[in-house]
Amino acid sequence: MHLWVTANYFPAHQQVAPGEPPQVARAIGVVLTEFECTEPPYKFSRAVATLASAFINAQEHELSARERDFHLAIRTA
Repeated sequence: MHLWVTANYFPAHQQVAPGEPPQVARAIGVVLTEFECTEPPYKFSRAVATLASAFINAQEHELSARERDFHLAIRTA
């Protein structure tokens, strides 16, 4: 997930998600923080990655719900 986000939204030494809406940068920050703060071995399934992607790509009006779904999936992984 980290490599995908880095390649698609956060090239080295640049602004997070340049040209994207502010909620995209915020969601990327939340997702990366969750993944970086997790101790190995990682137990994240494809479903968690899919929810992370849905959170990052969420419209502003659905951001809270997608974030909640993502955090719930992380906690139950």
